[in-house]
Amino acid sequence: MRLEPSSIPVLHLEYGRTVQIYCDKVSTPDAPISLLRGVRPPHAGGNCHAHESEVEIFIGISGTGTLILDGQSCSVGPGTVAWAMPGVQHELRNDGDEEFSYYALFTPPVSLEHIRENARRTAEQSSRN
Repeated sequence: MRLEPSSIPVLHLEYGRTVQIYCDKVSTPDAPISLLRGVRPPHAGGNCHAHESEVEIFIGISGTGTLILDGQSCSVGPGTVAWAMPGVQHELRNDGDEEFSYYALFTPPVSLEHIRENARRTAEQSSRN
């Protein structure tokens, strides 16, 4: 299977964050992984969370982000690979003055429907304002 980034919708989330979901258990149930591309504007945080049984792997594309793993910080820049094992609390944020983009890969594959729902809520809130 081959996916073209230009064919994948950009989902707009709160705090100016955007995500493109390349594949997950919902959209491509036969894919061996789940994969998204995320962009965080300057000074945009994330939410601290853990995955029960999945590894989340981060690959920096541009800019520099900060990955917090169980309270310990590490820098994620272009070409950097970092991961959070199952059960490890983690948060990815952009503390810098430049946009930060990255890939997040999940194995085994997960549903990313919660991100789609977040984008729907963000769009509804924006249309009310």
